Amino acid sequence: MNNQRLGSITKAGSSMARWLLAEVTIKVLRRDARLRAWFQRLKRRRGSSIARVAVMRKLATVIWHMLSRRMTYAACRAAGEAGTRASQEQGAAGSRPGSAAGRV
Repeated sequence: MNNQRLGSITKAGSSMARWLLAEVTIKVLRRDARLRAWFQRLKRRRGSSIARVAVMRKLATVIWHMLSRRMTYAACRAAGEAGTRASQEQGAAGSRPGSAAGRV
């Protein structure tokens, strides 16, 4: 698991883009059950505003992949899910917790 913190999300950049991401977040959370469940778990742990910004960041990444790879939203989410499963399986098949093997 990668728990590297890269810093906080700032208000630098386009305020219009942030506003649009906030609007899209509301719509996507109504339709995407998997993302909504993730949002609810995060909201319980960290609070509503932090969870909303996390979803905005995740959506910005999905939108970037959609545009760069010319894929649909569903295809990007499926590809992301497949990548997440593969990395989880690779981590589970790796070394035992606490052993020196597998550390970088």
